[in-house]
Amino acid sequence: FFFFFFFFFFFRLRCFFLMPIVVGDRVFDKQGSFGTVRFVGNIEKSMSPHAIWIGVEWDEENRGKYDGSIYGERYFTCAPNFGSFVKPTTIMKCNDLVSILKEKYDDDYVPVQKISVQCSYLLEREKESGAFINLRNIDASSCGVNSVGRGLGLLWPNVTQLTLAINKIQDWRDAIQLLQELPSLEMLNLSDNPLREYPLDPPIVQHQNIKTVILNYLKCDWNTLNLFLSNMPNIKDLHLTGNDFIDINLQLPGNTLNYLDLSDNKISQWSEIRKLSHLPDLQTLLLASNPISKITINEDTATIFPSLQVISLEDSAINDWEALENLSSYRTVKECSLSNLPLFSSFEENVRRKLAIAQLPTTTKINRGKVNQQEREDAERFCVRYFRLSNSPPAMYDRLLKVHGNLEPLIEVNLSPEDPPIVRFEDTPLNNFQLDMKWAVWELLVALSEHLSCPAESLLLFHKAPFKIRPLRELQRVLHTYRIIDGDEILVRRVQKRKPKKSSKTIYDKQVATLTLSGQR
Repeated sequence: FFFFFFFFFFFRLRCFFLMPIVVGDRVFDKQGSFGTVRFVGNIEKSMSPHAIWIGVEWDEENRGKYDGSIYGERYFTCAPNFGSFVKPTTIMKCNDLVSILKEKYDDDYVPVQKISVQCSYLLEREKESGAFINLRNIDASSCGVNSVGRGLGLLWPNVTQLTLAINKIQDWRDAIQLLQELPSLEMLNLSDNPLREYPLDPPIVQHQNIKTVILNYLKCDWNTLNLFLSNMPNIKDLHLTGNDFIDINLQLPGNTLNYLDLSDNKISQWSEIRKLSHLPDLQTLLLASNPISKITINEDTATIFPSLQVISLEDSAINDWEALENLSSYRTVKECSLSNLPLFSSFEENVRRKLAIAQLPTTTKINRGKVNQQEREDAERFCVRYFRLSNSPPAMYDRLLKVHGNLEPLIEVNLSPEDPPIVRFEDTPLNNFQLDMKWAVWELLVALSEHLSCPAESLLLFHKAPFKIRPLRELQRVLHTYRIIDGDEILVRRVQKRKPKKSSKTIYDKQVATLTLSGQR
C-alpha cells in the first residue's frame, strides 16, 4: 500500500511539474474539445476549497455551463455556456509534436498521452544521436498538437507516414517544417486542423518522396492549397474531402496524380469537373456527396480523362437519364458508384442495379459489385422489356433494342396451388385464417401467433403430404418452395415452454422469438 501511494503521489507530482498549466495555455479534454485556460487556483465555496481548479473557456458553445462565475463569485469572463471549472487531471495541455513524442519515448517519463506507433520490430535507437532510426509510422491524431517543435528530424529522421489529424495546428509554416525535417516522408495527413492563410514569404521546399497528401476538412481556398502542394511535385494520391469547394482550381507542379477525392464538397457544375482533364494519369475520381445534377459533354470524351477508370457519384443530385448516358461516353471508366441517386429513388433495389448496368455498357463493377457477362445480358434484356411500353424511354432503350430486338414481356408464373392448403391447429381447421404461399416460414409463424394469441416460439409447423410429414424449420424459406400441392395440409402444434437446451430445437425457437420481437412480417 505504501509503495502504491508513493508511486501515485510521485506520478501526479511529476506530471504537474513537467506540464504545468497556466493562464493562457491551450488545453483539450478526453472528448476532443479544445479551449483556453482563463483561471488557475482555489474556489473557496466549492466542496474542495483547497483543491486546484482550472477555469476553461471552450471553443465550442454549450461545451461549458458557466460564464466565468460560480457560487456568486467571478473568476474570469466569457460568454454564457462557454466556461467550465475542471480538475487538472481531466484536461491536457496542447503541446508541440516533438515534446509529445519525447514524452512517449523518454525512458524516465511516465507517458500521459496516447500515441499510435507502428513498426515491424522493436524500436532501435542510435547511441550517439539518440535517434529512433527504424520508426516509420506515427499517428498523433487528437493529441493536442499545436506546433511541430524543434529537433523532429534529428530524433525521427526515417518517418514515412505521419498523421496529425484533428489537432490545433494553425500555421502553415509548421506544415512546411515537416517537409523540411522529414525527407523520407511519403504520406502526410493534416486533416481537420485550423490552418490559416498561407505565409507571404514561405520557404521553398521540393519534397520528392511524398506520394499521398490528405487535407480533409481544412476549409481552405484553392490558392492556399496550391501554394502548399507546389512543394510536392510527385503527388499520386490527394484527398480534399469536406472543404466546401464550389469550383475547381487545382494546380499541381507535376502530372503524376492518379487518385483524387473531392467528396462532400459543394461542386454542382460538371464544367468544373472537366477542368481536371489536364491530368493525364488520373485513374480514380471520387465526387460523392456533391450536388452534381447533370453531366454535360461539349467535346470528344476520348481526349479528356484518358486514364479515368473509377468514378464515384454517390449521394449526388443526378435525376435524369441523360446524365448517365453522357457518363457512359467515358469508355475508359470500369468502376462506378451510383448509390442513393434521386434518379433511382422510385425503383426497387434490384431494379436500380439492372438499370445502372444496362446504362453503362463498359463498366465491370457497379456500386462495388462485380458485373459478369450473364448479369449484363439479363439487365439489358430486362430494360428492353421494362421500357417497352414507355412513352419516353431513355436513350439506352434504342441502343439495347438493336442488340436484343423487341422482347415480349415475361409470363408471370404462379407456383402456388389453386386451392391453398388447410391449416390445422391441434387437428382443428383454421377456417378464418388467410394463408399466403409467398410468405416465408417465419412470416407464417408471426401470423399464426397473432391469430392464436400465443407466442410464436411455442408453435411448431409441419407439412403433411399424402405419404409423409416433415417439419418446417427453415425460417427464411418461402412456403411455395416446399412443393405444397392441392390436398396438402399445414399442421400447427403448440408445445409447452421448456428449459433451454443446447439443441437445434432451442436454436430454432430463439430464431423465431427474435424475428417475432423485431416486428417483421
